[in-house]
Amino acid sequence: MKKFKLKQWIPTRLTSAGWIYGSLTLGFILWMTFLDTNSWRIQWELQGEIDKLEAEKQKLIQAIEADEKTIQKLENLDSLENYAREKYLFKKEGEYIFLIDTTSLR
Repeated sequence: MKKFKLKQWIPTRLTSAGWIYGSLTLGFILWMTFLDTNSWRIQWELQGEIDKLEAEKQKLIQAIEADEKTIQKLENLDSLENYAREKYLFKKEGEYIFLIDTTSLR
């Protein structure tokens, strides 16, 4: 059985040039992944921030829609009066308001 020798299998020009090109390629990949201003790590963080902002945008859109419904309800004078009584404890002249705390019953 013949002994396998690495130098016989790989030509000599490939060993020196291969190590140079291989190390340059590895260095380039490491630079682009971690050290560059547009690196993969920074892009990952920016995408996470974009996702958070989009979720916040959806919550704000829902809040705007709820406010628009409330504004439509309050265009009627009777519902405006009802809203003011419930939310801000407004009252008519000669009327008394009694507040009952229901949280202490539980």
